Amino acid sequence: MDTSSRRATLAVAGMTCTHCEHHVAEALTNAGVTEALADHHRGTAQFVWPLSATEEDLRTAVTEAGYVPGTITIE
Repeated sequence: MDTSSRRATLAVAGMTCTHCEHHVAEALTNAGVTEALADHHRGTAQFVWPLSATEEDLRTAVTEAGYVPGTITIE
């Protein structure tokens, strides 16, 4: 990871199983992040967020996948 990206965690509501985790991680990856890992038990997705991807892009991708994006925390 370089200075053009940062690690982040996104709260995600609506995940109930490992299949959901895959959908959320794939949606975030398609929106431009790398190393996306979702955890339905915690209701979060962690990823490396490049500066080129907007918060709106990430939220839209998760919403279009059928989940509810919450707070993003930069680590």
